[in-house]
Amino acid sequence: MVIYYRKMRDKIESYNKRITPYLFALCILVLSGFSLWFLLVREPIGDDIMGFFDKGISFYLDEMDDTLGERITTVNQSFKTVWLIYTTWSGRIIGYIFNALSGVLPEGIKAIIGTGVLAANVLLVLTIAYGSIREVLYHPFIYTVLYLVMYWYRPEGYYEYMWTMISVYEIPLLFCLVFCVYMINGDRSKKELWPAFFLGFFAGISNEICAVLTVSLLGIIWLSDLLKKRIGIKSILLYFGLFAGTVINVFAPGNFNRLNQSHDESMHTMPLLLRMKNSLGAHKNILISGGTTLRIAIAAIILLCFGLVIKYLVNHGITGLKDIFKEIYPYLIACFTSIVVWGCMSRTPTYGLSFWLAFVYVTIIKTLQFTINDNYTSLLKSVTTIACAMLVASFVLMNSGWMIKHTDTSLSRQRLINEAVSNGQKSVTVPRYSDDALGRITDPDCLNGQLSYDDDAYRAYYGIQINLSQE
Repeated sequence: MVIYYRKMRDKIESYNKRITPYLFALCILVLSGFSLWFLLVREPIGDDIMGFFDKGISFYLDEMDDTLGERITTVNQSFKTVWLIYTTWSGRIIGYIFNALSGVLPEGIKAIIGTGVLAANVLLVLTIAYGSIREVLYHPFIYTVLYLVMYWYRPEGYYEYMWTMISVYEIPLLFCLVFCVYMINGDRSKKELWPAFFLGFFAGISNEICAVLTVSLLGIIWLSDLLKKRIGIKSILLYFGLFAGTVINVFAPGNFNRLNQSHDESMHTMPLLLRMKNSLGAHKNILISGGTTLRIAIAAIILLCFGLVIKYLVNHGITGLKDIFKEIYPYLIACFTSIVVWGCMSRTPTYGLSFWLAFVYVTIIKTLQFTINDNYTSLLKSVTTIACAMLVASFVLMNSGWMIKHTDTSLSRQRLINEAVSNGQKSVTVPRYSDDALGRITDPDCLNGQLSYDDDAYRAYYGIQINLSQE
């Protein structure tokens, strides 16, 4: 009986190794395809509109006039805008370089960049969790679930598809994750100085909060390695680029100037405990909100993780608990650090908390790896392979209908606007999006709200007054 079981297990393992990489590629193709599709047909909203103008940031700065300035059409204008932002608003150099290129890059190129960034971020998170990209290829179900949680079914998910949020939050996250993968995976005693310097520097100047969280995570891991004598004290030089970039970012004049402006001013007048409470609420909401289906899925994962931990402790006692804690404690500390940093340094919008989600799911995945017995791995992979195929098919069926109708309305609107501008009209009436043309990653209030289109920024962007039909 034992021999028969082992033969069946070997056959299942061989089958999984052959088919799962192809299923993984299919998952990326389908998920990225839908993201690219939406990015190509979505209308720019809010900050995306203002990002096309070199003084668009004036909307948030009380000391500046209300003019949008000139429309950005050259790279030179983009870099001048980045310097204005650095000195008056924020030190997020990498993020705002891409954001300031809004008017220079074609919409198709921005859509491709955005799609690639979202897919790469999920891949890098799982690379940290599993230790190598090769191992990630055998977990298409985990990739699919994490992609949907991070970039489709999360609260206010429509913000993640704004070019502003992709450039200011997701591209910086990509730079930080690349540096984390380089420094964490593999033999940490053999890392090269110059690659570490440049990767760390770009991570540091990308986004101040992402940079601080990267310093927190890698600092804990470095200190642990140092105490265990895996590395020498000179290895701190590998992080010089990260430290330098983070200092340039965090201590940008704009970060201090912003504290006297608009919503950041009101936030920093709050008591520290209230800011921590608001930050904790934002972190909690991004994890447990977003619809009944998502809440059930997350609850199931947490319960499964808890059950497996109990099983592991029953078999291994307090030693098992120590083993698990040694593996996940840097990420647990990083999760806590995220709450503190967001409460102290900035507002806490849920669309900026992708790094928090990354830390949470890395912790869960690493715990699962520690607690699942190798004897059950083959069977578990077979079950998740089937579940993955069903999940992807369900995703396509649930989102194809509204996406087609959304595309029809978007193209109809664009055609009417272009014709009216060509004819020299002062205004144009366009159709509203029907309820069945709006999905989880759309913002009905902006798309079907006349107040948005009555704004000067919208009129400047489109070159015409847009009125929504009453039908």
